[in-house]
Amino acid sequence: MRILPFLAILLLPSCLPDVPKDGDTGSADTASGDTTSGDSDTDTDSDTDTDTDTDTDTDTDTDTDTDTDTDSDTDTDTGECPTVYDDNDGDGYGDPTTPQEDCGCLDTGGTVIDNTDCDDNDAAVNPGATETTDKVDNDCDGSIDETGIDRDSDGYDTSTDCDDRDATVNPGATEIADKVDNDCDGLIDETGVDADSDGYDSSTDCDDSDPAVNPGATETTDGIDNDCDGLVDEGSGTDADGDGYDTSTDCDDSDASINPGAKEIRDGIDNDCNGIVDG
Repeated sequence: MRILPFLAILLLPSCLPDVPKDGDTGSADTASGDTTSGDSDTDTDSDTDTDTDTDTDTDTDTDTDTDTDTDSDTDTDTGECPTVYDDNDGDGYGDPTTPQEDCGCLDTGGTVIDNTDCDDNDAAVNPGATETTDKVDNDCDGSIDETGIDRDSDGYDTSTDCDDRDATVNPGATEIADKVDNDCDGLIDETGVDADSDGYDSSTDCDDSDPAVNPGATETTDGIDNDCDGLVDEGSGTDADGDGYDTSTDCDDSDASINPGAKEIRDGIDNDCNGIVDG
């Protein structure tokens, strides 16, 4: 067993690598061209594959999309504020008497650009409405209840104008005491009450309890001033004594106390012209 350490010493040089001496290039075993002996391997990996792949992504797609929003809508606002108008009734048509500038774009729905509403307090009245027979200019065209012809150009046609030949007579006119129904309401010269509903009130009706007696009635021989003209049964003569009765009914037109409307008294005279004396 002592021989083992000795063998180990003998074998040790053969296990060590060759150490080149000065100038020794290793075992210049050039016969096979192997220059790797002595580990002087000059294989510095001269492989020039330095990845000369020139594919440097020459893709020129640099997103040349010229879509820079050429939309010419570049808000050509000239700085002028739009004029808006109140739309009090919310029908989309504005009141022309309420112009205002909307510089701050603060419109909250109460104003519109339109200014053609002739009644901004009634949503049923505007240029887009349909005209109806209600004495209102529903469609704001300047005519009221138009369904026919307006001959006198007063804004009311024959459907509502009671005299379409006279521009002063229409539903919008003011009634005056002229024995004409100026406002086409069926009443003439009304200023008070028309108790008998004959179209004439107490201001012109000389008997507002009798519809047969009024300024429009026809005078008849009945001892009554049927037409309220101050004359009774007038028709063929004159009223010489001024008692309201002419010679057609006054049995004594020289005496104002004698006429069909007088009271009979016992004086031997036919005071009331009834053909009976003192009767």
